[in-house]
Amino acid sequence: MRDINGGYHPEFVQLFDRIAEHDPDVKCNYEKFFEWLTLLVQIQKNPFSNAIGVRIEPALANAAGPLAFVIKRPIWEILRSRHQCRKYQPGYFANLKNFLPESGRLKVFTLNYDLCVEDACRAEGLRVITGFHPQHRTWNPSLFDADGVGINLYKLHGSLNWRLNDGNQWLAEDYPPQWSKEPELLLGPGPKLEPDDPYASLHCEFRKVLTSAKVCVVIGFSFRDEPIMAALREANNRGMRIIDVNPLGSQQSFTNYQPLCEGAKCAFESGSILSAINGGSK
Repeated sequence: MRDINGGYHPEFVQLFDRIAEHDPDVKCNYEKFFEWLTLLVQIQKNPFSNAIGVRIEPALANAAGPLAFVIKRPIWEILRSRHQCRKYQPGYFANLKNFLPESGRLKVFTLNYDLCVEDACRAEGLRVITGFHPQHRTWNPSLFDADGVGINLYKLHGSLNWRLNDGNQWLAEDYPPQWSKEPELLLGPGPKLEPDDPYASLHCEFRKVLTSAKVCVVIGFSFRDEPIMAALREANNRGMRIIDVNPLGSQQSFTNYQPLCEGAKCAFESGSILSAINGGSK
C-alpha cells in the first residue's frame, strides 16, 4: 500500500504486524485497527505525550496518521470487488417483501455500505427509497414520506454509491455506480454520529422509529456502535422486543430478547424471522 503521493512505506505493514501482536482482533476487525491508529496519533500530541510513553519505534508510530488516511481506499476497493465477483448473490434480501405492511412502508436501517438490499429489491420489482431523488440523484429526505407500499432504506454509515460533488452536495451515483470514484463512507473507530445531512436526518429517523416500534429485528450487528446501542436500550426498556439474527450466537443484556442462531440468508428463506416476530420458534 502506498501513500497519497505514490510512495511505498514498509512501516505500514510493520505497524500493523506490531499492533496485531498485542491485539489479534485487528486481523479480522478493521475498526479495531482504526482505534489503535487513532490512539497512536493522539498520544503523540500534547498534553498526552508528556504523560504517556509509546513503546513502538518512532518510525512506526509516526506512520499511524498517514496510514489511517490512505487505508480507506483499499477498504473501499475490497467492498467494491465483492459486488463484482460471481459469488455476489444478494437475492435473499428480496424476502423483505414478506414483511411489508398492508399500508405504509417497511423501514430498514443498515450500518453496511453495500448495495445488497437495493440490488435484491430492484430485481424483484420492489421500490426502495434511500432519500436520494431517483432522477436528480440529490439528497432529499422528504422522499421517505412517499405514499404507497415499499421499503425505506436508511444507510446510517453511508453507501458505496454516495459522493460529494465539487459543490459539497451529496449525490447518489447512477446505477450501476462508477467504481472509479471513491465513495463517502464513515470509516473509523468509536461513534459514527455526524452533525450534518444525510447522517443527521438518518439517525434522527432511527431514534424516532424506535419510539413506536414493537419489534426490532437485528441482523449481523456486532453491538459495538454505542449510539445505536443507546437507542436500542432505550426502546427495549420501553418494551420493544429485539430479535437478534446472528450465526455465531449472541447474548445481550436486553430484556425481551430472542437470539436466532442463523445466518441472514437461512433466516430469511426458512421463515425463522417471520415466525419469531409472530411469537413462534420455527
